[in-house]
Amino acid sequence: METLKRAVKRLAYSAGFQIIRTQSAPVGSHKLTDVGKALARETAPVVFDIGANVGQSVQAFKDLLPHSVIHSFEPSPAAFRELSAVAKGFKNVHPQNVGLAAQPGELELMENSSSVMNSFLPPGQDGWGNIVNRVKVPVTTIDAYCEAQRIEQVSLAKIDTQGFDVQVLRGAERTMRAGLVKLVLIEITFSDMYREGAAPDQVYALLRDYGFRLVSFYELQYRHNLADWCDALFCHESHLGLLGAQA
Repeated sequence: METLKRAVKRLAYSAGFQIIRTQSAPVGSHKLTDVGKALARETAPVVFDIGANVGQSVQAFKDLLPHSVIHSFEPSPAAFRELSAVAKGFKNVHPQNVGLAAQPGELELMENSSSVMNSFLPPGQDGWGNIVNRVKVPVTTIDAYCEAQRIEQVSLAKIDTQGFDVQVLRGAERTMRAGLVKLVLIEITFSDMYREGAAPDQVYALLRDYGFRLVSFYELQYRHNLADWCDALFCHESHLGLLGAQA
């Protein structure tokens, strides 16, 4: 058999081809699959659902991690009403009608005709929908919230804040540098969806500075044959064992 394999390889090589054994990637197939594998041994993983909108991710995280404790952050009063209704159907889901930022305080939220475009930033040339309401909302930081709620470990921080992601990360410096957040699942935007929105290199540089390593990109979306956005998973270097990796 080995002789036959070598003969086939030589024949292929003479024709300009190389035969190699492929292996399925240990990560990268699907974001929730990778998160589920990494946190499979945790009895009650703490999830920060930052930018929860109307609760779409609550169902997904509860399906993935049934015993998880979810803190869902949504600043929009309109979206929060729907989020609260969804949260009532699950145990250990704590909806918070507050935004996350670099500093505690108050910011103006622009509510869009398409709620997934709600943001503290105005839409850019690649954005869509129309601003239908402007409302002042309270904001806090991940650091302040963890301290106030006495949360010692966050298994997963999912961040989807429509261009405001760098500000959210800056408000988590103390918690993230200390390795108290294990995984970060964050939306990366390549297009001009929001004015002064977080650039991919800013997000990567800040997370790398906090001690996180890139695991994989997921679901890269295109518009007009150009990269639009994708999700990315990062793991803190003190928790790389969750992925079977080493620092």
